[in-house]
Amino acid sequence: MVIFFKNLYTKNYFNVIAFILLAIITATLLYTRYLGMGINPDLVSKFIIVYVIVCLILISATYYFKNPLNPVNFYCIFILCYGFSFLKLSADSTDLSPTTHHIIILSIVFFILGIVFGNKLKTKQKVLWNSQSKALIFYITFVCIILTFILEITTFGYLPITRIFSFDVYKDTNDKLVSFLHYFIMISAIVPSWAYILFKNKIISKRILIYFSIGALFILINYLSRQIFFLFLISAFITYSYYYKISIVKIISALFIVIFVFVFMGNIRIMKSSSVLNNYTAEKLIRGLGNIHYKTNILESYLDIYSSQRFDQMNSFVEMKKVDGYLGYGIFTFRPLSSILFLDRMGIVKYGEYTITADISSYAIDPYLDLGLVGVIMMNFLYGFICRLTYINFIEKNTLYIIPWALIIFCLIMSPFMNYFNTFIIWFAIFFNRLILK
Repeated sequence: MVIFFKNLYTKNYFNVIAFILLAIITATLLYTRYLGMGINPDLVSKFIIVYVIVCLILISATYYFKNPLNPVNFYCIFILCYGFSFLKLSADSTDLSPTTHHIIILSIVFFILGIVFGNKLKTKQKVLWNSQSKALIFYITFVCIILTFILEITTFGYLPITRIFSFDVYKDTNDKLVSFLHYFIMISAIVPSWAYILFKNKIISKRILIYFSIGALFILINYLSRQIFFLFLISAFITYSYYYKISIVKIISALFIVIFVFVFMGNIRIMKSSSVLNNYTAEKLIRGLGNIHYKTNILESYLDIYSSQRFDQMNSFVEMKKVDGYLGYGIFTFRPLSSILFLDRMGIVKYGEYTITADISSYAIDPYLDLGLVGVIMMNFLYGFICRLTYINFIEKNTLYIIPWALIIFCLIMSPFMNYFNTFIIWFAIFFNRLILK
């Protein structure tokens, strides 16, 4: 479907009609497939209705922004995953309560309103550091990354890349990560993009660009974190799109690369974490992991585990909050502040039974736990507003916003899974981005 996005805004109605026809064909195939799997027709119909709404939003947003890579289109991933959750592929799935539906719908409406009202607001680029200072800060940052990597592999007792296919490296290393310093490993995903921006601004040489990028990628390979690889792929793609024209072929290629990396790395982790394989394929293991009782393909299984079941978990917290009458008053939305000030470790901030970092439950739960429906309205409007602000500055060719726009896209793609807007890694990356590029 994305194949027709690029020219929708040119008033070429043939392309619009072609996209609509393709959407109808896809909807028909999906409807037939899920009915054939034995899923309740009413549930399939609800999914198709949401799918059609998403297609209409995609057309409208592409025409409005004159660009398929806009914040509304990326947010449509969350909306589509919400529709997908109606299928109830897992035996553990439950019907979402009316309150949960209201939260999600309000989130969608006010997020998009925030994007709309963010129009024509942009900031001026001010230079803080000279070229030598920017290069020095970048070098120091990379040295911190290397030192953290050396410290962690010393803690592991081995180089993870040498054992990726022999045992469950992800679980073993994940239990031994160095607290706080590991954030330097995570921002190594952005190092190639920072290096390229500095290179284009003639601040560092091509040789430094190549060496630092290879070093950062080598470090990333040693960690089977799909989120970090996502961040790398997204930041690299957005950096490339800033300097060069992006064709539809490149957009589709990038999409397939992201899906391939997610599935490939996920399969490695699942296969190595299963003590008894019994000749099971990764596809069967994933279905077993999600207790999925339909014969889904590997992509549908991942979507159910990483989006549909997150909405189920969100529903559990919503019901728990209704019983407790709980209000967090910002401790979930501004979790990074609690982390950096150690307020949670000192017991000043207490999350109680609302373990949303362990029992992940989409991005939409945090504002509700903090301030109820008022929080949902306020924070989603703010999220949308920030997305639009960042996007406008990106398309206005402000290099300071290349990485923030990539981070926003990352947050939007991950929104059905968890709330990355309020994670320390995002704030950490934005802080260093300003240090290096300001």
